[in-house]
Amino acid sequence: MSDSRRRLRVRYSREGRLAYLGQLELIRTIERCVRRSRLPFSVSKGFSPHMRIAYSQALPVGTTSAAEYFDLVLEGPVELPEALASLVSSMPGDIAPDAVGYVALKEPSLASWLTRARWQVDISSEGSIAGLLAALERVAAAPTLSYERAGRPRTISLSTTLASSEVLRTSELEARLELVTRSGDFAGLRPQALVAAAAREAATEVFLRTRRCAQWHDEAGAPLDPLDPSLLLAPAVTGL
Repeated sequence: MSDSRRRLRVRYSREGRLAYLGQLELIRTIERCVRRSRLPFSVSKGFSPHMRIAYSQALPVGTTSAAEYFDLVLEGPVELPEALASLVSSMPGDIAPDAVGYVALKEPSLASWLTRARWQVDISSEGSIAGLLAALERVAAAPTLSYERAGRPRTISLSTTLASSEVLRTSELEARLELVTRSGDFAGLRPQALVAAAAREAATEVFLRTRRCAQWHDEAGAPLDPLDPSLLLAPAVTGL
């Protein structure tokens, strides 16, 4: 018997107050929205049935994004414009979906498949931004970064997790950075941790606005978007 299930890949933004949801709160919010959309979502079998839905890597709390993803397994096909319209009407504007497409059920999970991310970090400093940027350059050039998260010491390899960093704009007290990070079977780099380490070295206080601008898979040195036509079973639908 043929399998009529479909794996719907959804791209959505994360803005405003909903950027301050924790990952579990975000998951619960999206699942409630999917139920409201009346899409024929698939449910797992067993003693604890749950919606078949999987997400890209969690964002740090307070970070906005233009490119978050989730994969939702449907019991049967739905026309893509209808699926996108149903999700848009059921989800709040701060986590609004803007593109959908079908990918094969056998594709790897988003969390393991997405291996690159591009971040934009706006920094305001009470001290010299030039001193902070110099400290950031030294910190980023080190082989490892040590910091605390949830009260626990951590050390990550910057040579593995930081692909590039660039100053896009600067003024006396502000700067905009672009970072590209790698992820995989190792601890990932949070941009906030990198900037915080530089701020400690420069002995200055900073205020950050961090945004994840894109996520993709590195395919032998070439970027592959989660909604790339080569992955899709039907052309993606973007916007309405």
